[in-house]
Formats: sequence, C-alpha cells, structure tokens
Amino acid sequence: MLALIITIIVIIVLAAISITYIFGENGIISQAELAVERTRIGDYQTVLEALRSGIEPEKIVEDLTPKQFMDRFEQRANKEIAEGALKGSKDPRRLDENTVIIETKEGDIFYVTEDGVEYKDNRENIPDAPDLQVGDIEIHSNPSEPTNKNVKVTITLTNPNPAFTLQYAKKNKNETPSGSDWRDYTQGAEITFTQNGLIFARLLNELREPGTHASGNINNIDKLAPESFDAKEAERTTNSITVKGHTIDRPENNAYSSSGIKEYYFKEITGMEENNANIESADGWKGPVAANGNNDVSYKFTGITQGTTHTYVMKAIDVAGNETISGKVTVTTGEVPNFDQSGETPDITFTASPTTDTNGNVTVTITQNKEYPGFTLQYAQKNKNEAPIESDWHDYTASTNITLTQNGNVFARLRDENGQGSKVTASKDIGNIDKLAPTAFTPTGTQTTNSITIKGHTSDQAATTAYKSSGIKEYYFKEVGKDDSNDTIKQNTGWTSAVAASGTNDVSHTFTNLTQGTTHYFVMKAKDVAGNETISGKVTVTTGEVPNFNQSGSTPDITFTASPTADTNGNVTVTITQNKTYAGFTLQYAQKNKNETPAAGDW
Repeated sequence: MLALIITIIVIIVLAAISITYIFGENGIISQAELAVERTRIGDYQTVLEALRSGIEPEKIVEDLTPKQFMDRFEQRANKEIAEGALKGSKDPRRLDENTVIIETKEGDIFYVTEDGVEYKDNRENIPDAPDLQVGDIEIHSNPSEPTNKNVKVTITLTNPNPAFTLQYAKKNKNETPSGSDWRDYTQGAEITFTQNGLIFARLLNELREPGTHASGNINNIDKLAPESFDAKEAERTTNSITVKGHTIDRPENNAYSSSGIKEYYFKEITGMEENNANIESADGWKGPVAANGNNDVSYKFTGITQGTTHTYVMKAIDVAGNETISGKVTVTTGEVPNFDQSGETPDITFTASPTTDTNGNVTVTITQNKEYPGFTLQYAQKNKNEAPIESDWHDYTASTNITLTQNGNVFARLRDENGQGSKVTASKDIGNIDKLAPTAFTPTGTQTTNSITIKGHTSDQAATTAYKSSGIKEYYFKEVGKDDSNDTIKQNTGWTSAVAASGTNDVSHTFTNLTQGTTHYFVMKAKDVAGNETISGKVTVTTGEVPNFNQSGSTPDITFTASPTADTNGNVTVTITQNKTYAGFTLQYAQKNKNETPAAGDW
C-alpha cells in the first residue's frame, strides 16, 4: 500500500513538473486544478476550461473525443502563447491528427497528445530535413513516351535516409504546392496524372519540418486530337483516284502537349458507311502513310471503273495516338476523250517568246484550257519536217522548260495511265529564229578634195531548214585604222547612225571635212532584222588634189568631138570627153558665138 502511495505521488509530481516546465512557474494549471483526480493532461486542460467557465469538469471530460481534445488543446495553447505564460514560444502545430508540438523559448520540444505530455528533445539535437536538388530524386513515368492515356509516376531517392520522411505534391503546370497538397510517399506507390503537370518531392525531419523541395515535369500527355481538315482530290484517271491532304496537331496548352502528326490512313466509304460509326471502324483503312510536315500526303485507289463516282476520307493520327477523321471528298473517274472518232483535238494553247524575228532561242509554254480528268498533258519537240515518235513524248508540268535553239515544232497531246487518249495532237510551228549573218561584201568609195563617200549593200543568207532569212534591215559606216583588228573594228564606238536598207540598191554615207590628198580606210556593217551582223571588207580612198592649170600652163585632158565635121547647111553637135580623172572636180561647158568669151554665168 505504501509503495502504491509513493508511486502515485511520483506520478503527480512528474506531471506537475512537466506542466510547469511547459507553461512556466505561474502557468495556467494551478495547484487547485492539480487536486482534481485526473491523470491525463487532456483532463487537466478540460478541467481548467470548465473551472473558468463555471461548468463541472466531470460533465465535460467524458464527452471529448481524441480529435476534440486536440482541437481544444491547440486552441488554448495558441491563446496562452499570445497572452499568457507561454508568450514568446513558437506557435503550436500539429504533428499529426493526434499530436501537437510545442517548442519553448529555450528550444525544448514537447509532444502533447490526449494521453499527456512527452518531452522529445532540444532543438539543437534534432537534424533539419535535407534540401532536395533535382539530382536527388528520380522520377519514373509510365509510359514515358507521348500518350493519350494517364501517366503513372513513381519517385525514388538517389540517397534514401530512413530518418526522414519523403513527401510528394502533385500540381498543374505553373502552380506551386501549398501545405495541404503534400502527402507522405510510400516507396513504389504510383501517382496518377490525368494531364501534364508538376511532381514535387521533399523530406521531413522527425518534427515533420520540410527541407527545400525539388520538382520534375510530366509533359508527355497529349489528349488533343489533330485539327479538323478535308480530304482533297489529287488526281484522277480513267481507272484510278488519288486522294491527298494533311493537317496539323493542335497547339499545346497547360494541360496537354502537342505530340505532332505521325501518319495518315485513307478509306473509301460507300452506302452504309456514311454514318460516323461505320467510318471510324477499323475495316477498310489503307495505310499508314507517314506524315510529311506541312505537306500533303496521298494514296492512290486503283482498279476503278471509268466514269464512276466514289467518296473518300482520311484519318490523321498523332504520335500520342489521338485521331481525327477528315471531311469527305467525292471524285468521279475520268472518261477517255474519243478524239479519234469525234475528230476533237485537245483545247491547248501554245505561247512562244519572242514572236518577232530573233537570233536567240525561243521558249514555248503550253496551257491546257479544258480539263480532261485522268489525263496527263505531254509534249514533244522536233526539228522542221520531223514527226514525233513515242520516245519523244514527255510529261508537261508548270516547271517544264521548252527551248528551241533552231526553228522546229512543239507538239502536245493528252494521255492517261493506260496510254489511251488523244492520238490527234496539237502543234506549234516555230519559224522566227534566224542565226544566219548577212553575206560578206566590200563597199566602194568616191572622193573630192575634202570628202569621201562610201557606198555598198549586201543580201541576207538564204534560209535553211534550221533558220529563216529575216532580210537586211540597216547599215552602219565607220572609219577605221589601216591595221585595226577585227575585234577593234567590231566595238560599238565610232559607227554612224543606222541607214535603212534599200533592197538590192547601194546605200551610202559621206565623210566630210577631210584634208586633200590624204588616205582613209572605211568599213560598213550590215544588220538583218533578227539582229545578226556582218562587217564588210575595208575600202581605201584618198582625197583629191586641185590641178594648178594657171601656174603650170597645162590644160585639162579633154577631147571635143563635132558631128558632122564636113561643111553642112545643118547644125553641128559637140560632145566633150574628160580623158583624165581629177578627183573632186566637175566638168562644165560654155557655148558662145564667134569672137565671144564665156562669162561666169555662161558655164
């Protein structure tokens, strides 16, 4: 009995010491309150509130649940920290649902539960939770590749320590976790993400105080279907239809990434498949055809009867597996134009450039003015008087360059993939190419004492099968040096203005203000309508000198001839012949009566 009494006294004394240590010498629990026959700290606290509110403690204590007790204790302790004996201590906080931690100013840590107060340790002896860096955790996503399903995530510490508790928080993109977001993590547990987000991890020490958290991205969830689009006709023939199209993936948002278009499928739909359920069924799809960025992809349906109508759709699938089915396209296969029987020729236009005479090349473009579904436009290029053979034909596209370096013909036809079609062809005759220079020639010259006149002409070369003869258009004249080379003569400087050609007649140009008795060298240049040129041979001419009859006493070498010379009762006619050339001089005459001399006006 004595031992029992001593034990009870020790328990009461220890309880009093603990409570006094927590709340101070003048704590909220008085000696009168200790007299109450209760052994739990929760009872003392409840009794304290009951005494201060005038309620019998026995009527309150028995009705408190553990959670109610903890709520009441935390509330009361907060008040005492703010106003009473615990003023200056840290705020009480919940360690868990059944435990409140109080830390005194001296750093002593107490756990308070419904069963009493337990001294834990001094703050100095309790290690802080480590701060986590990105490299301290490994985040495992399943699956890790792009997916349109949920992703399950597990967390592994690279250096686990059982002294600390691992917690995680799961948040949407651009959000940070708050206190209520954190959960204790059990190794191997799966955390499910239904959309992209962030996974955070941190460690708690034994007081459940956190270190700095680390985080990782979950960004492989794509539940966005590709953008809507329409299938299109790429090509049709008499027995095939090619369908084409493309789309893009929807842009990413905070919830889902954009995994990009992976591939396409193609399907012909008929009758009962017009409803969406039948279109979406797995049967009948052709493919896959790999995506090609922002370019169309195509699929060719073959073995189709000509002149029949068909409806098609496409299906785009992104990397994550999301699908979008296109709008429909309806196409009718082509029918063979019966050119042979009908005499119809394809409605095709040829355009040549240039159309005027040229000494360059001529380019030809072909325009198909009427659509012939399923037929390919082809061309052949041949010389004059030649017909195309099968190997001469080539497909014509917008980038085709048809260049003729000599006169000839360009042919066009339509062909389907089976070789059927326009056996009657359209053609364009090209006959304006002239690369033939005018015929070689040498001019002549006449002179006076201070001028020289150069004259001459030539003809264009005769036409050939390859080139036309465009005809001489104009001439140019140039004084050159005695020893000038052809390259020097050909230079564009020094030539006179153009003198128009005059058929087969000479054209001329007079060079004036020359010194008498000097020698000069000249050439002409003939240019035809197409622009071809020929430079003539050189002509050498010396200006004339004045005969000095007055000083020398000589007379011009002139012969007079009279007819008749016998006596006559009729008239006599006289002709004058200049037997020597006097450059730059003009022969004149005067007729006078006997014993008269000519005056100036008589000449």
